[in-house]
Amino acid sequence: RPPVCIITRDSEVDLLSVPPRDSYWVINGLLLSEMTDTARGMILNFIHLIDRYGFIPNGARVYYERRSQPPFLSLMVESYYQTTNDKDFLRTALPALEKEYLFWMQNRSVAVEVNGIKHVLNRFDVQVGLPRPESYSDDVELAEGLTQDAAERLWKELHSGAESGWDFSSRWFVDGLGNNNGSLRDTRTTLLIPTDLNALLCRNERTLAHFYRTLGNEPEATRYDKAASARQEAIEAVLWDEEMGVWLDYSLVTNTSHPAFYPTNLAPIWAGCYSQPSMGQKAVHYLQ
Repeated sequence: RPPVCIITRDSEVDLLSVPPRDSYWVINGLLLSEMTDTARGMILNFIHLIDRYGFIPNGARVYYERRSQPPFLSLMVESYYQTTNDKDFLRTALPALEKEYLFWMQNRSVAVEVNGIKHVLNRFDVQVGLPRPESYSDDVELAEGLTQDAAERLWKELHSGAESGWDFSSRWFVDGLGNNNGSLRDTRTTLLIPTDLNALLCRNERTLAHFYRTLGNEPEATRYDKAASARQEAIEAVLWDEEMGVWLDYSLVTNTSHPAFYPTNLAPIWAGCYSQPSMGQKAVHYLQ
């Protein structure tokens, strides 16, 4: 299916399918194909959604109003600006980028204490204790035999798993002992701090710092520089596993890392969110 379908009616835009993570790669392809107007239009559609809802929903349907996806809009604008050098568009987009970032910090953050130091990181966390409308019968069937409270907890976790874009994966399984085992019924997305989400937000913070500096707003640029530095410290304190030489998802149940391999274990390298070159070298060795 195409990643985005647009219908215009009386100046209102109805986006039938707007997966923001997918659209980031589509926009990069459009820019490489010199289709800058189309890329700009897609970004403006996302800005419209943020202006209306305060974040980019998982899709432009009523039942997605409380579920997002990993925040890629800042990186879409970065790709567009690198191609066009359009400062006016950057200035237009920046308030929406700020609003999206604040959504994640105000609604999806969690404090973790390691070695007596508190760190703030982010997770996927959709508090909707109902079956997903797009998979209603599947969710009802999965919850058969559970108490009402247990079913509602499971549905919240399924919504959160869908928000992650990894729907679904054993990555989100947490059994009764807190281990990374089980079945789809053991989905506990909200109880894990994901490496990829925090690497992405670190890159968002550095991108926003660059945007503000480009537009001559040094105080805001410095604020985001500090946010990125604090997140990098948190990622290294909470998610980096020195023995394995890689970053790992962190369990809020056991306060330990989940040692399983997922490609997201390397997300901080993609985001450039690590302090020591030796970390990258150790991660390569981990793959070998």
